[in-house]
Amino acid sequence: MKPKLLKLTALLLLLSGIASTCNPENPDFPKDVSYQEYSLSGSCQWSNLPYNEKVIIINSQEELERYVSCNEESYPAINFSKQSLLLASGKTNSGVSEIAVTDLKQLSANLYKLNIEITLNHTDVIEPWCVALVVDKLGESNNVEFEATIILPSNKCGIVEINEDEYLKMCASPDKNSINSSFKLLIENHTQKELIWGERYWLEYYEGSKWVPVKLDIIFTHIAYILKPDQKAEQQIFLSEKNFHLAGKYRIYKDFDNSSGHGTITIYAEFEII
Repeated sequence: MKPKLLKLTALLLLLSGIASTCNPENPDFPKDVSYQEYSLSGSCQWSNLPYNEKVIIINSQEELERYVSCNEESYPAINFSKQSLLLASGKTNSGVSEIAVTDLKQLSANLYKLNIEITLNHTDVIEPWCVALVVDKLGESNNVEFEATIILPSNKCGIVEINEDEYLKMCASPDKNSINSSFKLLIENHTQKELIWGERYWLEYYEGSKWVPVKLDIIFTHIAYILKPDQKAEQQIFLSEKNFHLAGKYRIYKDFDNSSGHGTITIYAEFEII
């Protein structure tokens, strides 16, 4: 009986080896890859980027110079004998508040994946973006996939409807800020009337379970601006510690007068100090 037992054991070991060979799962992957963010300064800026949401692997100074434009300043050196530069670029249909690298993972021996988060704001512009990372040397057989998670701006805009087709819109961008910083009020006139407005605004602060007025120590310049139909405007709001010393939720109010002299539109947008 022993020879049969030995044959059975050998057969089981052989089948086990075949099963492990056929199993595509590798316990070594995925794994995190260390990186260092790379940025340009001074007059140096990125140029000739494809903006196709793909990752370019740069392995030489000559390749890097294709994508960098400088006047006189130099840019940070990369040791291309031991390192590579990953360069990803694209465009959004709205303004970008922040770009953050979530992680860089190695999925297999030759495949990597870069994950980033792009936080948009309410600015109505097409904005290019770029992410550059220095990593350990990659070869020609390596490929880097790319995935971007788009974070939409929170819907804290104020909208006043005049009728079914006309409305006034105002947003704080960004809508989360810190004391002694600033943000923009983005105003859109989607009415058929010219609207007259100025620098004056007033605030409410959310305290407990209700909105309470905020006493402002600001001298506003008395000047009138005209916002034509389908036109947009901006106003910079400075969050000085004197007027915005409490963290929390705020409402900023503004008045817009109809140029024909009939009626005032009062609108507010919400923002937060963190």
